[in-house]
Amino acid sequence: MKTLEELIPLIEQWAEEKGIIEADQPLAQMRKMQEEVGELWEAVGQIQSLDGYHYAKQLDEWRDKLKDAIGDVLVTVIVQAKLQNVDIYECLNLAYDTITKRKGKMIDGVFVKDK
Repeated sequence: MKTLEELIPLIEQWAEEKGIIEADQPLAQMRKMQEEVGELWEAVGQIQSLDGYHYAKQLDEWRDKLKDAIGDVLVTVIVQAKLQNVDIYECLNLAYDTITKRKGKMIDGVFVKDK
């Protein structure tokens, strides 16, 4: 299994080879990202809706779809960063630095930050 440090340049190279970077269409990439997030929504929703009878039978199938969707979302984010000429590691570090300082509470399973 490759590390994130190995995968990011490979994904950027793939995007170059497919003409995505040369096309320089950040909004088109956002549409692709939305499509992939929609697939992630579907997989999460399906897993959440499985009842006990269907759970064991279908969980593996939907977990595979979930993994694929998460991976596809990450690819679109990496390509968007490349299109915008921003360092993905810097973006992730900025986000991490921000979230570690946040105060808030859990409401209905979601962390809500204090204002």
